[in-house]
Amino acid sequence: MRDPEGEVVLVGQELIRRVYNPITPGHFLHSLTAASLVSSGKLVPFEIVGPQEVRASRVEFVSLPLEWSDAQLRAAADITLDISREVFSAGYELKDASAWNVIFEGTQPLFCDHLSFQTISSKQWWAFGQFARHFIFPFGVSNTAGIRAYQSFRLNRDGISLPDARKIMGWRRFLTRLWPMLTSLSTSDGGVKTSTPSKGEEPLHRNLYDFCGWTLGRYGKANRKNRNWQKYTETRQHYQDIASSEKRRQVQEWLREAKAKWVIDLGCNTGEFSRLAVEEGARVIAVDSDHDCVEQLFMESMGNRAIYPVIANLADMAGGGGWCGSEYSSLFQRLTGAGDVVMMLALIHHLAISESIPFENIAKMACQMSKQHLIVEFIGQDDPLLQHLAALRQRSPAEFSIMSQERAFALYFKTKAIFNIPGTSRQLAYLEKLPYAHVS
Repeated sequence: MRDPEGEVVLVGQELIRRVYNPITPGHFLHSLTAASLVSSGKLVPFEIVGPQEVRASRVEFVSLPLEWSDAQLRAAADITLDISREVFSAGYELKDASAWNVIFEGTQPLFCDHLSFQTISSKQWWAFGQFARHFIFPFGVSNTAGIRAYQSFRLNRDGISLPDARKIMGWRRFLTRLWPMLTSLSTSDGGVKTSTPSKGEEPLHRNLYDFCGWTLGRYGKANRKNRNWQKYTETRQHYQDIASSEKRRQVQEWLREAKAKWVIDLGCNTGEFSRLAVEEGARVIAVDSDHDCVEQLFMESMGNRAIYPVIANLADMAGGGGWCGSEYSSLFQRLTGAGDVVMMLALIHHLAISESIPFENIAKMACQMSKQHLIVEFIGQDDPLLQHLAALRQRSPAEFSIMSQERAFALYFKTKAIFNIPGTSRQLAYLEKLPYAHVS
C-alpha cells in the first residue's frame, strides 16, 4: 500500500506487485544491479512475469519495526545504506528509506520494496528525511531519553519527526552526534532541499550516505550492560544445575520427537530453548517483552536464518495498524496457527499472577497458536518464586496449584507426557492439541 506506482496483493504463498505503468526494458528491475542485490542476499528474489506484474515468494513470518530491538533496527539501517551505495554507482537511488521496507529472514535483513528504486534526478538524496525519521532520530531518542526505537514506531508508524526529536532529547542532543542535524535542519520532516544537479556536477548522495553512517555511530551495535532478565539463565536460583540440565534434556527430547518445522517460544528470554529447537531443525519465532534479552538473542544469532526475535508483551499484544488497521496484522494474528510446537517455559505463572490472566485464557492462546503440540512448564504452589509473585499481588498461592493449571490446559490439549523437574515443585508437560478444541 501507499506506493503511487503499484499495489501489493498476497495470493497463496506468493506476493504479487501490480505496477500501474509498464516495466520497460530500462527499468531498474531489469538491471544487472538488481540481479546483483538479489544474488548477494540484500533484495528479496523476484520475477517479472508481465509488463505490469512482479512476483516474489512470500516470507512465512514477518516481524515489524514496532517489534524490533535497537540492534535489529540498526541492521535494517545498515542494509538500507549498503543498498543505497551500491545502486548509486549505477545511477539509481532509493526514493523510500523506510524501516517498513526491510524484513528479516531469521536475523538476516532483506530489502523488500522492489518499486523503491528510481533514477537519480536531484542533487540530494530524496529519501534522506525519511531515513532520519525512521532510523537516526529513533536511535537518538532511545539513547538519550530511554524510549526504545520500537516504542517510537508504536507511537507513530513514520518514526520520530525532527520537532519531536528536538523536544524529547532536549539539551542532551548536544551530547550526541545528532546535534548538527537537530540544529541545522529546518524542515519539519528532517529532510533536505533538493535541486537538479548542473551538467557534470556530482550528486551529493554518497556524502549523505557516509554522513548517515557516521551519525548512527555504534547505535544498536554494542551489547548493553546486562540488566533485567539478561542474566536469567546464569543467576536463576530456583533451579539447581541438575534441574536445569534435566529440563534442557527433556525439552530437547520432545522437540526431537515432534520434528517441528516451526516453533513459537513464548517468553524466550535470551533464547536458551529457542536454540535447542533450531538444533532439532526448526525455525523459531522467539518472543519476549524484555528489549535487552531480545537484542542479545539477535546479536548472538546474527546471520542465523532460523531464529526470528520479537519484542512483545504477551499480556498486551498490539492490534494491526496502518490504513483502517489493514496494512499489517497484529502479532497475535501472525502467530495464530503458526507453530507446530509452542513452548511456554517458566512463563504461565507470570501471566497468571503478575498480569492476572486466568489459566483458561492462557491455555486458549496456546491452542490458537499451536498446530499440534505444546511444551509447558507448570509450577507448584510451594515454589519460592510463585509464592513471591503471589505475595506481591496479595494473592494466595493456593489459587495457582498445578491441578488448576492442568485442568485449564485439559480444555484444549491432551497429555502425552509429564516430567517432574528434579529438586523442584515444577513439571514439564508435553501436550497434544485436541482435534476439536473449542477456541471461539
